[in-house]
Amino acid sequence: MSQEKLDPVVAGAIFDFMGWLTTRQEKLVLSSADDAAPAAEAVKEFLTMRGVAQDCEPMIHDWPARCSMVTANAKVTVAKVLMTVELEYDADVVRGDGEEGNAWFFEEILSEEKGLLLLHSNEIGATVGKIRVLSAAPSNAEITGLSG
Repeated sequence: MSQEKLDPVVAGAIFDFMGWLTTRQEKLVLSSADDAAPAAEAVKEFLTMRGVAQDCEPMIHDWPARCSMVTANAKVTVAKVLMTVELEYDADVVRGDGEEGNAWFFEEILSEEKGLLLLHSNEIGATVGKIRVLSAAPSNAEITGLSG
């Protein structure tokens, strides 16, 4: 889709979504200190109402590059940082109990070939970048059932 056609679609969708939010009885609180799940559910509900396929791959990280504020000649500086991190998550919610859920989590979500995660900063309220998982292994606390 050309840039001239894309800009009105993106702007229209955002205004349509925000207008739809004002018709709901339920309040939706959005801030870096609040849970993002209700907002994601609202987006899903809106997309369903508008007939947008739920199995599509949203251009969450890449769409601003297609907007008119970024020209074809604009220089984009991409930097990489190698980090060692510890991921804290609710294992029951993310992968469930058992070896099958554990295998799925480490082989599909956290694998080097398939493991691409988004790093979100609550401080700036935006996605900082993409994280490619280079290696992942359960920690001792998870193996022994200890909580940290």
